[in-house]
Amino acid sequence: MFRATVKSLWGHKLRFVLTMVAIILGVGFMSGTLIFTDTIGKTFDDLFSTTTRGVDALVRSTNTVKAQGPGDEQRAMIDDSILGRIRAVEGVASVDPQVGGVALLVGKDGKVIKNGQSPPLAFNWSDTPELNVFTLVSGNPPHGDEVVIDKGSAQKGGYVVGDPIPLITQAGPQTMKVAGIVKFGEVDSALGATTALFDTATAQRLIGKPGKLNGAAVVGADRVSPDDLVDRIRPVLPAGEEAITGATYTQEQQTTLREGLSFFSYFLLAFAGISLFVGCFYIYNTFSIIVAQRTKEMALLRAVGASRGQVMGSVMLEAAMIGMIASGLGIVFGIFVSGALRGLLAAGGFAIPATGTVLLPQSLLKAFGAGMLVTIASATFPAWRASKVAPIAALRDVSLDRASTSVARIVAGSIVVIIGMASLLLGLFAGLDNAIALVAFGAAVTFLGVAALGPVIARPVAGVLGWPARALSGVTGGIARENAMRNPKRTASTAAALMIGVGLVACVAILASSLKASVARTFDRNFRTDLIVDSGDFTGMTGLSPELADKLRKLTELSLVSPVRFSQVEVDGKGKFILGVDPATVSQAIDMEVTGGAIDRLDADSVAVYEQTAKDTGVKIGDTIKMKFPQAGDQPMKVVAIYKRQDLGGEYTLGLPAWKDRFPNQFDYQIYTKVAPGVSVAAARDAVSKATAGYANATVLDLAELKQKQLEPFDAMLIMVYAMLFLAIIIALLGIVTTLGLSIYERTRELGLLRAVGMSRAQMRATVRWESVIISLFGTLLGIVVGAFFGWAIVKALYQQGVEVLQIPVGQLVIVTIFAAIFGVVAAIWPARRAAKLDVLRSLATE
Repeated sequence: MFRATVKSLWGHKLRFVLTMVAIILGVGFMSGTLIFTDTIGKTFDDLFSTTTRGVDALVRSTNTVKAQGPGDEQRAMIDDSILGRIRAVEGVASVDPQVGGVALLVGKDGKVIKNGQSPPLAFNWSDTPELNVFTLVSGNPPHGDEVVIDKGSAQKGGYVVGDPIPLITQAGPQTMKVAGIVKFGEVDSALGATTALFDTATAQRLIGKPGKLNGAAVVGADRVSPDDLVDRIRPVLPAGEEAITGATYTQEQQTTLREGLSFFSYFLLAFAGISLFVGCFYIYNTFSIIVAQRTKEMALLRAVGASRGQVMGSVMLEAAMIGMIASGLGIVFGIFVSGALRGLLAAGGFAIPATGTVLLPQSLLKAFGAGMLVTIASATFPAWRASKVAPIAALRDVSLDRASTSVARIVAGSIVVIIGMASLLLGLFAGLDNAIALVAFGAAVTFLGVAALGPVIARPVAGVLGWPARALSGVTGGIARENAMRNPKRTASTAAALMIGVGLVACVAILASSLKASVARTFDRNFRTDLIVDSGDFTGMTGLSPELADKLRKLTELSLVSPVRFSQVEVDGKGKFILGVDPATVSQAIDMEVTGGAIDRLDADSVAVYEQTAKDTGVKIGDTIKMKFPQAGDQPMKVVAIYKRQDLGGEYTLGLPAWKDRFPNQFDYQIYTKVAPGVSVAAARDAVSKATAGYANATVLDLAELKQKQLEPFDAMLIMVYAMLFLAIIIALLGIVTTLGLSIYERTRELGLLRAVGMSRAQMRATVRWESVIISLFGTLLGIVVGAFFGWAIVKALYQQGVEVLQIPVGQLVIVTIFAAIFGVVAAIWPARRAAKLDVLRSLATE
């Protein structure tokens, strides 16, 4: 049986190769993602080891605030008066103060120096050589109004030592002298980030707080172990501060990075999973046709003594061999995929230092195992069905696919659809911790259920979809229509893979369109501002100096200036986004729809709460909430207002008087303004533009421009997701190619008869093409229906998050349908040519 299986594979090389394609692509994407994350993880592990080299102990605050992002946290600053007490500890060789923050470097063209999405870093210069990870390539360390910048930024901005350079900090615009240029280890910049280095006092003034440090790095004397050093330092530390070893700190940073990368990894792996899921239908359909075509061959094996187990084992062995080879090739392909992902990351501004590709055995085994599992699972049912064929019955002429609609199929398929939809809706609306897993499981099961029910509707739907083909092409279109209707199971299973890809595209399109429509409605309904000064930063790391808002308030052309900030706090052990607003002016700039209390009552010890959050937590006006702030720690805050609109994104809102001493970051995210009576918008805009001239990161926008800018990320997200889903659609189209190609063998005698009674080669090709178009349209329309349901469910689930408009992008879905028809024609090119080349006499002689 082993030799028979190998001979079967070797005798059908093209079929063998086509069957492997789905697995190669799916495993390649999965292994590529795993290899990429392993590589970047190892790179950052080495990076953190480099940045903490020489650090025997680290002193820092114990006050941390959890954030909503994975692996993120904010930590309070400490007083620099602790430095003297640490230096006095026996066994301490040196103490290095640490100040970190952000500073934007401005190029000679007046624009902020940026490298994609890499952050603008800023630190104090380390005077301890063994702790300084930067290497001077020219110039000197900074003193006073001097700055040292990284070589990458110097080259991009056109700066050399001695040049004046503008900077943007939370203290306002600065012009400083370039004292030196550095490399980060052996590279020009740290992961593409711009870096500004100041002396400690200047760093505290510009990027931190006077008298405050982010931490203190300690180097121990000879023969003093890090653990012993930490034990000696701890007694001199005040409450709220701690000492840890450098190794512990390094491990923390590495763990935080892995948590931060987890979302990105899961995002990519989700698309790899989708590709493999689509490949299941492809492989299942391929093996079903193969088994049907080899019915007589298997019957002969049974007749000469092969058992049912041997027949089934033969098919499973063929699947295992295909899975093994394809998974191995997929891993090789994955190495190139990981390189492509790295290149895309670099193009987006996140340059990764040059290191070798990391191939961890556990990651390769996961990808290989996934490929094997998908292949074997997909071939199991066809193999079982092959083993059930009785030898005598199989030796007679039998239909290659005798399956048709049945009550059992309808009942079973309906049950599966109900289970899938129930899981999906439960994940979306129940608010459970494992919501994402339930949604993913529900979507997959729903697709399986719809695929199971496919043959029930394939015949009538194929008849309707094939009617235009018959009307346009006459006999060829009619025969194609009859072929699609005659074998509804094959038609449905071939279209099922395409249904998944198109269904996900439709779902994403509806979600993105609804998000955009909801954002547009929010701006039109609730924003009352004329001009907005935007920082362009959505991370909260940088923004506009508060000095700018003060400057704008002096303009007679403006009647209102209302800045907005955002950060994160911890409530009940969970990170929450929080806004900072001017209580006296924010209601004139944006309608937050206050349902209780008043926003203008916000003072240094009070907070406003989003209505849904208040309902979920049972909070009412007058209650006190315990909130943990990055700088001030746990503090009670009195609820003085509840608002219904969350358009700026915060579940909680503070007045600016409460912001100053509780957050290390004092940047404004945006500044909303209104034009004074009797002043034209153009004149006001000109005045605001002149006032912001020294702030390179400030952009003046009107409401329409701001709305358009807010919608741009949705378009970028849509393009990225479509690109990922394109892989699944390619696999689905390859499935159509393979199925049609294999069905040519199935219908060899039939096609020979058609040629014998006068059908030309061109008509034969047209028949196969029309059949492919019918199958493609069937899968596309089924996918659009399922995807529309998914899109509706997700939009409804996001209602409380501000997605209030369900918008169906009819134009996009029509384009998808048209492209499906075109792809159907493309997919049929090879099978159509093979059908047209069949020898008439040999075809008629085929049994």
